[in-house]
Amino acid sequence: MDEGIAERALAFALESGASYGEARLEATTTHAITTKNGVVQATSFEQHEGLGMRFIVNKKLGFLSTNELDEKHIREIIEKAIKKVKATKSLGQNTELADEKVHQVKYAVAQKIKLADMHITERIQLLADIEKAIQQTNVRV
Repeated sequence: MDEGIAERALAFALESGASYGEARLEATTTHAITTKNGVVQATSFEQHEGLGMRFIVNKKLGFLSTNELDEKHIREIIEKAIKKVKATKSLGQNTELADEKVHQVKYAVAQKIKLADMHITERIQLLADIEKAIQQTNVRV
């Protein structure tokens, strides 16, 4: 994923009138295998990416999110979001943030065994073993 997307989106929000902004990119990959009584019922594979932003315009807090990471689209939704926040100028409470240093963080969940590196048959066997272990507990699931 192009991490520059978040940086460019943030820069555009600030150029468009935001006095503060933060952007978050997220990428998720899911491979699901559904079994019933040890028999594979379905499999699916999904990948999702998205951008979330929080910003302040005229002391009002605004949010936006999208899973369409095309730069033109991102600029359009930032413009629309900022316009909507500006329209609320006389509504609600003003937002102020404490003076803090900027932090940039990357977060990842590490797996002990990378399931993505396992062959599908190994994953199915692992699920069968887990299901068998659950059944042996005599707990109704």
